[in-house]
Amino acid sequence: MASLSQNFGRKIRELRKSQRLTQEEVGERAELHPTYIGAIERGEQSPSLETVEKLAAGFGIDPKALFDFKIAEKNPPIRTALQKRLLGLLRRRSERELRLGVVILEDAFKWAKELHK
Repeated sequence: MASLSQNFGRKIRELRKSQRLTQEEVGERAELHPTYIGAIERGEQSPSLETVEKLAAGFGIDPKALFDFKIAEKNPPIRTALQKRLLGLLRRRSERELRLGVVILEDAFKWAKELHK
């Protein structure tokens, strides 16, 4: 039977891969060293609650989602992970920042549509 640290590490690895991130990118987002991310993924380190919060913020998800250890699909839906990541970016933003974000996204989507014609 897997330990809590091993299950947590598998979850971190699953999230990282589903968002197509390297350990370095996760470390940068969560303000943690990449080798520490690797040790967590291998179940060698048990993170503190503060570290759990940093990891969740880095993935753009609620911290409690890191403890959902259901057996993952072989190919987790990338779309869902990306939507969660976007929602994470929107948290704690001012109304002004949100309005600017909408304008930028709309322009980016128009540009992408034109690019693929």
